[in-house]
Amino acid sequence: MKNLHAVIAGSLHTGNIGDNTPVKAFINQQRENYQKLTILGEANQDLLSIGEWIISPPPMAIGYHFWHGHKQRVETRKKINEQMPDIKRNYIWLGGLLGQNFYHTKLRYQELRWASLFCHTLVYYFGDVAPGFQNPTAAKKLINKINNFNSWIAVISTEAADLLINAGLKLKVFIGIYAVLFDRCQSWGLPFIRQKKDVGAVAIVVCQFHSEKYIQIWRSAAVSAIKLGVQIFWISLSDSEDMSLCQQLFGEFYEKYPHHPMEIISAMNGETKIAEASVCVTRWFHGSIFSITSGVPTIAVPYDVKVQRLFQFLNLGEWIADPTLKSLNNADWNSI
Repeated sequence: MKNLHAVIAGSLHTGNIGDNTPVKAFINQQRENYQKLTILGEANQDLLSIGEWIISPPPMAIGYHFWHGHKQRVETRKKINEQMPDIKRNYIWLGGLLGQNFYHTKLRYQELRWASLFCHTLVYYFGDVAPGFQNPTAAKKLINKINNFNSWIAVISTEAADLLINAGLKLKVFIGIYAVLFDRCQSWGLPFIRQKKDVGAVAIVVCQFHSEKYIQIWRSAAVSAIKLGVQIFWISLSDSEDMSLCQQLFGEFYEKYPHHPMEIISAMNGETKIAEASVCVTRWFHGSIFSITSGVPTIAVPYDVKVQRLFQFLNLGEWIADPTLKSLNNADWNSI
């Protein structure tokens, strides 16, 4: 066993059940290489089941109040150092997307500055990069920090590698399959076959973020389910963000079709219900992973390049829904 400590980060405090799956994949693939693992996340039921030490991530200051969260950052760093004071540490960024959002990029930069105080190596573990990342000033600072850190960078697309290099990255970039998909290929084998019995349902995995752009796709999927006489699963993979939208859409359809079978599914049961569906319509990247690896036909709602690249990589481009189609935008779900 190597004398290494992994400090794992990756939106693990938001309650999004999909963001927890890369942790499990990383542990399956890399646990034997580390003497200790620390997960920066929320100590919820799903993460606690992993059996590793969990600590809440401290807030990062990205505004004028540079002292915001300073005490928590010092205390968190101290707790991590006290676990194994004389050991080398890797800071693991699990997946995720480096995009053109200035504040997200600045947050990553501040996080890496903090991590460099107690970690020796950055490991970007098979993430992705969106067009426009190299333009903001924050991206230049982040890339310079990565260049001057002992960093190991792996991404899941050639486009991501090119964007990092164009942004000024001077390190070698590795390209590979997304960790969760690779882990399930190894564990379950190929081709992916249905994991659970088809109960005759359309799984609609919603997402609150910019929902106004995509809500007609979810409504159209529900209309199709009603016409076909199959039940509807309104699925939230992040209850704090998406449960209210599930309830809204459930209410809309229940008011007109109170006898049509529908369920609202919370995050903890989301993957199970996806696996039972006849077809899944999802905007979430991990919703697509759950569905595809469970052998369920999957229609993707491409909210970012990660979803598009995943489906193109798997030769499933025809299964990407186009939210700009007039047939969707003009659909009158009240008319059925």
